[in-house]
Amino acid sequence: MPVLPKEERLSEKRLISMLFGKGKRFTVGSKDCLLRACYLPVERISENIACKVMVNAPKSRFHHAVDRNRIKRLLREAYRFHKDLFVLSVPSGTLLLLSLQFTGNKDVSLPKMIQQIEKVGKTIQSRWPVA
Repeated sequence: MPVLPKEERLSEKRLISMLFGKGKRFTVGSKDCLLRACYLPVERISENIACKVMVNAPKSRFHHAVDRNRIKRLLREAYRFHKDLFVLSVPSGTLLLLSLQFTGNKDVSLPKMIQQIEKVGKTIQSRWPVA
């Protein structure tokens, strides 16, 4: 089963500000399972990492930490299922910065989340390369 090591998590402030400043945004899903994605291809920093991802569940929408943590856990797990969809679409010498923000209902299931992540991956592939 694919894992999400620390090197593949987006945590550097410089890269995050670059992602939200210059990145392309889109939304997939319906009202009950809405997922916002922001992505930006940049020059690769390390040879063994093709994609850095961060997941987010807004506090304004999910007031309890338990709910936010569950949503983030589901997002990471769904990303792990379709990690190859993102990694294989990235050309060599390029690093994909990706932010996934869930704004749907808190009672979402893992299969529904996996469907949304698959749609995100296919959307990024169809928009590649970014102009």
